[in-house]
Amino acid sequence: MLFILAIGFCILPATIVGHIMFERESNLKHMQVISGMNMFSYWTINVLFDICKMEIPMALCVGLLYAFRLKEYYISMYVFFAFPIGVVPFTHALSFFFKTEWSAQLFTIVINLVGLMFMPIGIFFMQ
Repeated sequence: MLFILAIGFCILPATIVGHIMFERESNLKHMQVISGMNMFSYWTINVLFDICKMEIPMALCVGLLYAFRLKEYYISMYVFFAFPIGVVPFTHALSFFFKTEWSAQLFTIVINLVGLMFMPIGIFFMQ
């Protein structure tokens, strides 16, 4: 079950990086900077909004775990709520390495898929 959730959680950062790259490709951020926007406040508000936006699916997953009484996964509730705090700044930093939206989204999906699906399997086998 957690592998299915991991596939879904790979899509969430891809939508975030897609939005960032769309703003960069269409020069929306440049227009805001010319208008006098502070860059620190721009990035702070974007990161905080993206964290709050990702907490909604995490809360739904925790609610479903509680509703279906899956007691063996109760400890993962803490990970669900901490996931956006770690992945959103990583996604924002990762967006600086790309020029196009599709390449950023594809690489973000792949890197999160490796991190969320295959690394836990490797850790399990090494233990």
